[in-house]
Amino acid sequence: MREYSRLTKLASLSRRYFVIGAFDGALTVLGVVMGAYFGGSMNVKIILTSGLGGAIALGVSSFWGAWEAEKAEREKEFKELERHLLEDLSNSIYAEAKTFAVFWASFIHGIAPIITALIPLSPFLFMDVTQAIWVSIGVTLASLFIIGVYLGNISGQNVLWT
Repeated sequence: MREYSRLTKLASLSRRYFVIGAFDGALTVLGVVMGAYFGGSMNVKIILTSGLGGAIALGVSSFWGAWEAEKAEREKEFKELERHLLEDLSNSIYAEAKTFAVFWASFIHGIAPIITALIPLSPFLFMDVTQAIWVSIGVTLASLFIIGVYLGNISGQNVLWT
């Protein structure tokens, strides 16, 4: 796995896909939660099931979207490599690494929104709906700030401007 990651530069791609998926999951489900609440639903079951349904749909969509995009890009790069090397690489470690990279990137992009969707939903498990909505907004914004700090550290930028 380590060799596949090195050959395909998978670490930075995984970080990008996780961050994109994390933002999508947290903000989309926060939108679903806020829509349900401000639309008049005080029913925790409706809020939680709507949020979970949105999270699962987003995760599946993210997985398959990444799968198709990565598969096409990796196949293009693979064919270019074969053309430059004047060699069939279909039974090589490069072919295995390509297949692994497509799966791994898709998995990361699919699981990230599901994981981060739990952030805006979690307060509804522990408190009354009117308190939970405000805590949900707060913890979601705090988690996005933490992701921003993480990105600032990676890029070497001032964390307040990332």
